[in-house]
Amino acid sequence: MALLGELSPHQEIYSIDECFLDLSGMRLDLIAQAQAMRKRIKHYLGLPTCIGIGHSKTLAKLANHIAKKRPDYKGVFSWGHCNRLEEDALMSSIEVSEVWGVGRRLTIKLNQLGIHSVCDLKYASTSLIRKRFGVVLERTINELNGISCLDLEESQDEHLLRKHQIISSKSFGKPVHHLPELQEAVVSYVSRAAEKLRHQKSFCSHLLVYIRTNPFAQQSEQYANSVTIPLITGTDDTRHLAELASLGVQQIYRSGHAYKKAGVMLLGLYPADQAQADLFCASPESARSRSVMQIMDRLNHTYGSNTLRLAGAGLRPRWTMRSLQRSPNYTTAWNELAQAQANR
Repeated sequence: MALLGELSPHQEIYSIDECFLDLSGMRLDLIAQAQAMRKRIKHYLGLPTCIGIGHSKTLAKLANHIAKKRPDYKGVFSWGHCNRLEEDALMSSIEVSEVWGVGRRLTIKLNQLGIHSVCDLKYASTSLIRKRFGVVLERTINELNGISCLDLEESQDEHLLRKHQIISSKSFGKPVHHLPELQEAVVSYVSRAAEKLRHQKSFCSHLLVYIRTNPFAQQSEQYANSVTIPLITGTDDTRHLAELASLGVQQIYRSGHAYKKAGVMLLGLYPADQAQADLFCASPESARSRSVMQIMDRLNHTYGSNTLRLAGAGLRPRWTMRSLQRSPNYTTAWNELAQAQANR
């Protein structure tokens, strides 16, 4: 993100691996500029990237999908290099579910109206769409027609941003077959999510846990499931959330599958100072819980992540990510010091 931020005066970091850049006013060849961005990131970080260019954020997201799925564009696609017929032909070949903001349920409803492709949505009646689905989808249609309705959001102080949900999820370095290892993984993930929850001084009212097999291993039997657990009273206590996450994965686990990914979502977030207690059950542990979590966060901040963690997360887990492209810790780990060899 720092590298990309050097290439444009305006940047919106959308997620851990996505951002929007404002390229307006640049007179250079935008495709050549985008290819230079890709080479720069590959050179410095070893990470492959794809770049989509459009007159709106929705078009840019869709262009990124095309750049990723069609190797002939070499990782970069721009709508500015298409005429109207070529643009419509491309959009006709893409399912409407690929449009930014169109989820599974909305896709089903759009299909019932005869809207199956991106091109169908582009030329749909805005008045009908607004009446059936609201102004948000109407704006999406305008964006597909090159009318920008979503401005880049200016970066703000992290402490002023309050997330509405927190997700912690990773793919496993090796397939996981047994329940105890899945429970270790979700306990580890929910510990990280709870730390973020406390950082923004929030409580959560629901916890979602999900697991799935590898969708690219077509020869293997596929399985995916999730469970949402409502909390009687909101919490940010890692221990309580870890216990619920472990019970949740036990409920949806099915033996005989090779699991590739698991994750947790903290939902229904609200400020911790607005927490409402249970009418029928006093909570004398709340002050103690707050103190324990503060000590845990302080130690991990001072001495490094996972210095103090729950035993349920495992001591030497096998399921962790491979991290083959991770940069060496030249200045903090003796066994990763740079080595040079010379021949006489």
